[in-house]
Amino acid sequence: MPANSAGRMYFFLNDPSLAEDNTDYWDFIEFTVGPTSINMDTTRVDAFGVKIAFNLSCGDGTNVALGENEETFMEDRSVTFQRYTNAAPSTSGGDFQADLVYAPYRIIEPGAAGFNAGGPDQSYYTNYISDIWAFNGITIPLAGPNGSGLGSNPDLSAAIFRHTAPISGTPEFNAAGDLTNQGMWGNPASFYQQEPYDHYAQWIEAQAINMQQYAFPYNDAGGYSSDIGCSNPKTLLVAVGW
Repeated sequence: MPANSAGRMYFFLNDPSLAEDNTDYWDFIEFTVGPTSINMDTTRVDAFGVKIAFNLSCGDGTNVALGENEETFMEDRSVTFQRYTNAAPSTSGGDFQADLVYAPYRIIEPGAAGFNAGGPDQSYYTNYISDIWAFNGITIPLAGPNGSGLGSNPDLSAAIFRHTAPISGTPEFNAAGDLTNQGMWGNPASFYQQEPYDHYAQWIEAQAINMQQYAFPYNDAGGYSSDIGCSNPKTLLVAVGW
């Protein structure tokens, strides 16, 4: 493969049209290839389509697997989707069952299922966001529906989805919305423990090797990236499951 930037490798199951729609079985991995390097990731930021994992080995000694874990690969697709059905709550504040609107083809991320601006669940994080800003003395504009508008504040964005930003005790963000205590990310067992939080992200991460997966735009905050880079790439083995 020649050097290229921001590429994708697509996998379509029984779909000769190769259409990126919500009524077929397909998914992709992402990569950027340099003259002597490669950078790759799996992603569920948009949706869970088909089970995918890859193993990348490089001349620098890297030998890493990312993607869905073996337990998820070993079960039938219907079981996987049923487990999401069982795990995702549906309340007046946040209907994560709406992520299944295109089942059995895809589980879509909450923003595309009613949590973004104009959707029925656009206010899911509103009170929590207001409390974060007030308690930590944050002066940048409030995050919008589904935590939007925080492209310059990845830690703050991730803290909303994971529900780790403090609203009592000790402030951990400064006025500019920057994290002042990286220890917030030290214990992933503390993530997703109190409403409101991103139930989709919690579930997606639980299906991943070492719980490393992109389930929202800044899911790599704190070192939890499903992205790997190495030099002198040698082999790439991709697994596609049902």
